[in-house]
Amino acid sequence: MAIDNRSNCLRSVGISKVLIKFIYLEIILLIILVLLGVLLQLKLPIIEQQFPGSKILLEYFVYLIVKLVVGVLGLVWLYRLHVDLNRIYSDYPIEPGKVLALCLIPIYNIFGIWRIYSTFAEYLNKEESRILKTRLLILYIGYVFQRGFSKAYQNNYSGDYAFYFLIIGSLVSLCLCIVFMQMIKMMRGVVIAKFREDFYPNIEKI
Repeated sequence: MAIDNRSNCLRSVGISKVLIKFIYLEIILLIILVLLGVLLQLKLPIIEQQFPGSKILLEYFVYLIVKLVVGVLGLVWLYRLHVDLNRIYSDYPIEPGKVLALCLIPIYNIFGIWRIYSTFAEYLNKEESRILKTRLLILYIGYVFQRGFSKAYQNNYSGDYAFYFLIIGSLVSLCLCIVFMQMIKMMRGVVIAKFREDFYPNIEKI
């Protein structure tokens, strides 16, 4: 028997699926942009003819829109996730409304986002907690590197190494997308399993 998520209070499951699809799209666009950047760097006439600057600019604009959508959906997912968590765990310390403050307040959100995921990790078994915390650490370290390469590119826009800063920064962003997607899938799986265990122990599949 399957549970219809729309009628069973698991508000985060549906939005997580949509979020993951947009992250896949972001990954695809990033890969295309990296490949185009490498090909254009080779300065092959056929490549320059097929992919003029206007096409690449349009591609990048679409990527930025998708990235913005991922950010908004990520906030909605976190809010709904904490609606579910507060229902499943009566002692869960972070309320849905507080999640938005933890994510959106500048500077404070550096600590806040870490707190959101590390708190969730405390409710997992030892192995799951280790995996989630490791991915969270990778996310933070990767973000620092990504910002560093982005800043280096901006400061050396016309320099000899600008292209390499841009490509490496893009590859780091690609890795961050993959890690974030794995975190979402893991957290969704934990919430579904716990919800099924507590409220629908005889259900085989959600």
